Amino acid sequence: MLKGKLLEDLLIKFYESSILKVTLKKAKKIICSSDFIRFDFLKDYTKKTITITPGVDINRFKHKIVNSKNKILFVGGLKEAEKYKGLEYLLSAVNIIKKNIKDVKLTVVGEGDYIIYYKKLCKDLEIERNVEFKGRLIDRKLVEQYQKSNVSVLPSLSESFGIVLLEAMACKKPVIGSNVGGIPYVIDNEQNGLLVPPKDPQALADAIIKILTNPQLAKEMGEEGYEKVMKNFTWEKQINTTKELIEKEFLK
Repeated sequence: MLKGKLLEDLLIKFYESSILKVTLKKAKKIICSSDFIRFDFLKDYTKKTITITPGVDINRFKHKIVNSKNKILFVGGLKEAEKYKGLEYLLSAVNIIKKNIKDVKLTVVGEGDYIIYYKKLCKDLEIERNVEFKGRLIDRKLVEQYQKSNVSVLPSLSESFGIVLLEAMACKKPVIGSNVGGIPYVIDNEQNGLLVPPKDPQALADAIIKILTNPQLAKEMGEEGYEKVMKNFTWEKQINTTKELIEKEFLK
């Protein structure tokens, strides 16, 4: 929950070491949004924790054939407190990629007070023509960006889960993410996507180039990701799991 700001982080640390700790001890059962939260942040409470992740609305996020080429998608907040999403490393990767794929295009979906910084970085890297900032998109317009992309990337420095990866996978798109936090629980490396070290533009560029230049690999990864979403991450499944937990623990 840390935001990278002194006053806010002091309050958060106080909350986590006092009120939250008491609440966790009193709880009969704790639902975690990811296995990373369960086995890392709440490792002292594993006997009474269960992972029920967020789900994906498969009636909205769905596959559609769109003739796109060399299109990368980033979806995430652009606030200063959200720098951990790693967009600056993706922009540096685009600078590397364009030397091999001149018409590569990165679409950035999100809004925040740090957009000026990112646009200046694009100018400094001379990739202004390769990057498009779409602002905040919702519903059909957001889904369209997933459908138009060839690969969706989440280069975070820390991440508890990564719902945007699941949204891309539901649209049968290959995904790339940093090997941190909850991302490895979503991305099965070399199966539905690729995992790369955080803060490594070259590794990120290599992974993106690998997918953009191998349409068959991208298709296979997209299919694998879709199957994983349908098996594990639909809202119907998450609702049923929650219902079963409540009936078992509280309605005996």
